[in-house]
Amino acid sequence: MRKSKHLLPIIIIGTILTIMALCITIMIAKGLVVSTGRYLEADNGSAMMVSYNSPVVMLNKTERDIFKNLNTGDKILVFHGAVAESYPGQTGTYAVFRLQKGSVADISQAVIDSLIELGWLHKDPLDNFSFALTWNCYGISSYDSATGKLVKTTDTTHPNDYITYYQLTDEEKLNILRLIEDLDVNSYPDEYNPNVGQASDPSMTLILTVRINNTVKTIKAENIALSYSSNNKKGQDFLDTCKEIKDLLMSTDEWKALPDYEFLYD
Repeated sequence: MRKSKHLLPIIIIGTILTIMALCITIMIAKGLVVSTGRYLEADNGSAMMVSYNSPVVMLNKTERDIFKNLNTGDKILVFHGAVAESYPGQTGTYAVFRLQKGSVADISQAVIDSLIELGWLHKDPLDNFSFALTWNCYGISSYDSATGKLVKTTDTTHPNDYITYYQLTDEEKLNILRLIEDLDVNSYPDEYNPNVGQASDPSMTLILTVRINNTVKTIKAENIALSYSSNNKKGQDFLDTCKEIKDLLMSTDEWKALPDYEFLYD
C-alpha cells in the first residue's frame, strides 16, 4: 500500500511529461519554431516576446487565452510560426509556457526605449520626477522624495531622533505629480509671497522644489503669514498644493512614530 502511494505521483508526473513531449514533437513536426524569451505586454494589450533583444508581437492562433497569467518580464517558452521581417516582428503563436517569473528589469532598456519611441509603450512619468518640500515655522520640517528623507523638526537637542525615511507609493507620487502639473510651477517667481501685505508672528516657510527630467524649479516662500488661506487664486493654489503634500507626509506611520516636539511655542 505504501509503495502504491509513492508510485501514483510518479505515474502522474510521467504521464504529464509524456503528453508534453508528444505535443512538442507534433508542433515541431508541423514546422513550428520553439523559442525562449521574455514576455512583454504593450500598452495596447499586445503580447510580445523579447528574444535576443528583439521584440516580436505574438498573434494568438488558438481559441484559448494562451497569454493568461503572464506578466512582463516572465521567462517564456514559445511555440510559434515564422517571424515576419518588421520591427517589431510578428509571429503566429500556438502555445506559451512560463519557465520563470520575472519583471520589467529583465528586459533590455534599449528594447524598452525603442518601443517607447514607436508608441508601443509609454514612458513612465515618474521615472524622471522628484520633489522636495520644506514647511513649518519654528524648527522647519522637510521631505525629499529622491531620498525619502523625512524630517519632523530641526529645533531639537538631538536632531537625528527626528529623522526618518518614507518612500511614496507610485500612486501617491503620481497624485503629487498631477498636483504640481496643475500648479504650473514655472509660472511662479523663485521668491514668492502668496499673501502680499499680510504678516504674522511667528511666520512660516514653504519651499517647493520640483525636478522633472533635467530641469529644476524652486519656489521659496519664506517668512510669510502663518496661514493656508490666500487673498488671490494663484496664492491659494500654491498653498493648497503644499498643504496637501505636507498633510500626506504627516499622516504616515513613519511620521507618527517620531518623538513629540521637544520645544513648544506660544
